[in-house]
Amino acid sequence: MEFDMCRSEIIRKQCLVSDYEIKRDEIRNKLIFWALNPVNFERSC
Repeated sequence: MEFDMCRSEIIRKQCLVSDYEIKRDEIRNKLIFWALNPVNFERSC
């Protein structure tokens, strides 16, 4: 029982980390996009 709880906790942490990394990559892509398209950046603010 304890082993299963441990495993599920580890899996849950991995899910949170991967979710965070996906969001971080999306933000980085947006920043790159804005850097390449300053006109669009002005309009979106």
